[in-house]
Amino acid sequence: MEAARREFREELGVAVPAGVLMPLGEIRQSGGKVVTAWALEADLDPESIVPGSFLLEWPRGSGTMQAFPELDRVSWFGLEAARSKIIAGQRELLDRLQALPPTPR
Repeated sequence: MEAARREFREELGVAVPAGVLMPLGEIRQSGGKVVTAWALEADLDPESIVPGSFLLEWPRGSGTMQAFPELDRVSWFGLEAARSKIIAGQRELLDRLQALPPTPR
């Protein structure tokens, strides 16, 4: 959970909003990477996102390091639209999200 909170802040530039984190479990992507995910119902304005960046040698082999943003844009999608945009190995997480009981208001 600590790593997920850190990654969220690094990639989106904001802290995880307050609320109850609901575990979605783990999935293994085709390359072997294991992803552990949680769901959280909260307000988050995509316009407030200031993505972090990472350093990468570019062009490759040049010895020159350049900063690139973690994300190119942030948007909200319905589940079906998200399924067409997310990598195939993570679609199971959307199925698990959809199966969660509604949160009381």
